[in-house]
This record gives sequence, structure tokens and C-alpha cells, in this order.
Amino acid sequence: MKYVVKICLIAATHPPDVCGVGDYTDQLARMLEAEDHEVTILTTHRSIPYTYDSNVHVKAHVVSWNMSALRLLLSEIKNEAYDIVHLQYTPGYYGRRTIMVNCLPWLLRGLYGRPVFVTFHEIYTPILHGVRNILVGMYDRIKDTVLLQGGSAIIVTVPNRVQRLSSLYPWLRRRLYFIPVGTGITVASATSSEQQAERTRLNIQPDEWVVGSFGTLHTDRHYNILFRAARHLLDMGHRIRVMLIGAYEEDHAYYQQLKKDIADLELESYIIWTGFGTSATVSRWLALVDIYVMTDLRGASGRKSSLTTALAHGLPIISTYGKDTTSDFEHGKNILLFEVDDEHALGQHIIGLLQNQDERTRLRIGARTLYASKYAWESIARSTLKVYRNHYGPGAER
Repeated sequence: MKYVVKICLIAATHPPDVCGVGDYTDQLARMLEAEDHEVTILTTHRSIPYTYDSNVHVKAHVVSWNMSALRLLLSEIKNEAYDIVHLQYTPGYYGRRTIMVNCLPWLLRGLYGRPVFVTFHEIYTPILHGVRNILVGMYDRIKDTVLLQGGSAIIVTVPNRVQRLSSLYPWLRRRLYFIPVGTGITVASATSSEQQAERTRLNIQPDEWVVGSFGTLHTDRHYNILFRAARHLLDMGHRIRVMLIGAYEEDHAYYQQLKKDIADLELESYIIWTGFGTSATVSRWLALVDIYVMTDLRGASGRKSSLTTALAHGLPIISTYGKDTTSDFEHGKNILLFEVDDEHALGQHIIGLLQNQDERTRLRIGARTLYASKYAWESIARSTLKVYRNHYGPGAER
């Protein structure tokens, strides 16, 4: 008989919240449950009940992630006798001031002997200029270090993070693992007539190409590079529209800056802002994209769920080459790469794909192949279970 492991995943967000970490937790829970384990997600309280369409238990019990919630979490984990606790983490995710979740692994391991696994979706983020930013950044780094040292095993989403942390803390090497980020957007089927209807609704003309990007607004995305390249292509006579897929807020500072950049380049009529969409809606929008562009400062890597979503949809992808870019992203095979802020190279890559269907097809095939081999949720769940087995059960390292 197969032994059923009781797994508790802890996350501050959960669908329908718009959050990559919440989506990651949701998808991981589904895949672990599909492997016949009992999975519970502990997350933030919501006033409106949410109907969940799987056998995963979602307990939205935590009102605030501060010290007052500590008793609730310890009681829940003890009473339910979870075999494994797995915390999802990124700086500021549970609130800037709280340090409770960072101490949780120490308490659970010490009081109840529970193995506690931590996935760092980000760690040791850059410290910005200014006294306040320096103080906040240092506090975040102290919290990250407390959590890092307390976990039974640490999962990071970029390979070079393993190398960096191994150099900083040699005694943690046997507890550090790399597992990439999957996508929270399931590929939805859409007929050609449905796609054409959506193009019409968005006022995309039959002879226009759609250059798209997906994700939350953040200054690291450097969308201004895409806008300048688009202006150049339009001036050359290429018929393109730029589709930015994802939620945005009118009063967001970066959105306001992008609107100014668009106005300065006279691109207002060429930009499509989709706003928020469900998983199925986002997938249908991605199906309209002829060329996918990511202009992120850190480059193509498995930590970008927006990029793995593009891989899953088999899109021809052009992306920046940055410090996080990993060797599995191969220029000319499954992606085209350019240096950050090189708008001329980006424009040349777009023109090359517009004019070469065989190149687009090759990149589509390469993207799907890379996704299936490394970034599909089945693969991520198997890798996660392997980490669990290494540190849970008879003979496991503690």
C-alpha cells in the first residue's frame, strides 16, 4: 500500500488573487494531490468564500501574518499532524514588518520535529538608494537569513541562486535545490473563429501582427525598450500592434510612466492594454500573439512564470539576456536573445521573425519542447517530492 503523506503548503495569496506565488502554490498543490497525497493550503482569510474545484483543502484562516497568528498556525499544524510543511516565500510577501513566518521553521522543527521546506521565489533582493530603503533592505536580508538557516531544505527558482548561497553558506549545500517555476495559466483551446472574433473585439486588423508581453507591471520589465522598437518598426512600415496582457492600476507609478512613454512616441493607437483576465481569458489572449517579447532586466530564466507561460503556449519568444539567464534557453533553438536595453537588436529580431515563418515554427517547437522537459507542473511536482523524500522519512537527512 502506498503511504499517503499529509502536506501543508503555506502561502499569503491564493487564486483568485492575482499573484504568481499564489498561482505556483495552487498548481503545485494540485499536482501533489494527483500523486495521491493529502494536501492542504493555509492562506490569508478572505471575506468572500471561494469555491475550489479540486480535492486540495484550502484553509483561508490567517487574518494577519504577524505574531498573533503564530498560535493559530502552530495549533493547526500540530492538531492536523501534517507530515510536511512547505512555506512559499519572497521578501515582503507576508508583510514588510513581520518576522513571524521567518521564525516558523525553527519553532516547528524544534517543538514538533516537523520538516519544514521553504521555496524562495526571490531572496536577497537589491538594496535601493536612500536611508529608508537601505534600512528596509537590511531588515529583509536579516529575515531572509533567519528563514534560510531554519529550513529543512531550501528550494530556489534560479540555478545561480544555488551557487551563490552555497558559496555564502557552505554548510547548507546539501539542503539547497533548484526547481523552476511553472505557469499558473492553463493552455485553453480556441478555434480559429473564436480567435478571429477576439481579434475583432480588440480592433486588430487582419493585416496586423501582434507583438505581445504578459505579466504584472514592474520597473524591471523595461517596456520602454519594446515601445521604442515598436515605434521604429512602425516608421519602417511594418503593421504591428503591441498587446500588454495582465492587470494594471491607473494610479500605479510605473503605469503612469509607461503612458507618458507611449504618448511621447505617439503609440496610443498601437497599444492594447488587456487588463485583468482569468486563466482561460489570458490563454486566449496569448493565442493571438504572433511574437512574444520579454524585456525584463534580469533576463530569460525559469523564475519568470510569465515566460514559462509563453513556453507552454508554444510562442516564438524574444527575450533579454541577463544575469538570471540559464543555459536551457538556447538562442536560435527555443528563443531569441538580445542584450538588455538594445532596442536595435530587439527590432531586428522582430523583423526577422515577421519575415520568416520557418524560424517562427522552429522557435514554437523549441518552446514547447523546453516547457515539457523542464517547466511542466508534472516535472516540478516530481522534483519537489524528491526533495521531500531526501529530508523526510527513515534515514532522511534532517
